Amino acid sequence: MVHGKKLVKETLLLSVLEDGDEETESEKLLPEEHKAARTEVDTRGPKDQHSKPDGNVLDRGESEDKGKLYDPTGRTCYMEACERLQVVPVPYFLRHMQDNELSMMYYGLGPQGTKALAVPLVTNTSILRLNLRDNWMEGMGGAAIAEMLKENCYITEVDLSDNNLGDRGARAIAAMLKENSTLVSLNLSGNHFTTRSAEHLGPALITNTKLQHSTSATTLWESTQDKHWGTHCQRTRG
Repeated sequence: MVHGKKLVKETLLLSVLEDGDEETESEKLLPEEHKAARTEVDTRGPKDQHSKPDGNVLDRGESEDKGKLYDPTGRTCYMEACERLQVVPVPYFLRHMQDNELSMMYYGLGPQGTKALAVPLVTNTSILRLNLRDNWMEGMGGAAIAEMLKENCYITEVDLSDNNLGDRGARAIAAMLKENSTLVSLNLSGNHFTTRSAEHLGPALITNTKLQHSTSATTLWESTQDKHWGTHCQRTRG
């Protein structure tokens, strides 16, 4: 079932991003039996199986709470993510998560708030333009958004400027760009990128042929003189 697979990905995203260490995203996604077991419960639609309090599985069609159905809006998922990550839900997001454009500049989400936001966005099919400028998400939050964008094939424009993404965020964004074929505009300016950041982002931007506008390419090229980034600048300018 398509919905079932995407819901597992949604819950898996939350579980792998709970820790704040410096593992790479590929290491975080290594399968673990207890994570697999945890993601299998409470993520299925009304026609699938559910879990009893004692851990046993109910047969198809049975349910402890027949009134608790799959929420296609993602609101329930977001509230659960906030609770698990111990952050306060943003009312604005709850009100506008079904809009075509979501602008949440200067909300002070931080790394944890950004991770909570990323979870329901994995399966969101409404938002096409996402502006998260100046939310101080840092590398950890940037990695969460990058993982989300690997799965979401509807968002076409993203603004992550002024979020202090640093090298860790650059590495995650680079990995995303090698898989995402939907983004056409990406703003990464003001993120304290270094030469190492450019080493990650430069080749990824060259590989990604869908991205038409990448703000910060010029500024990073001028500050690092990275040859990969310079090649990308020449291509986008032309």
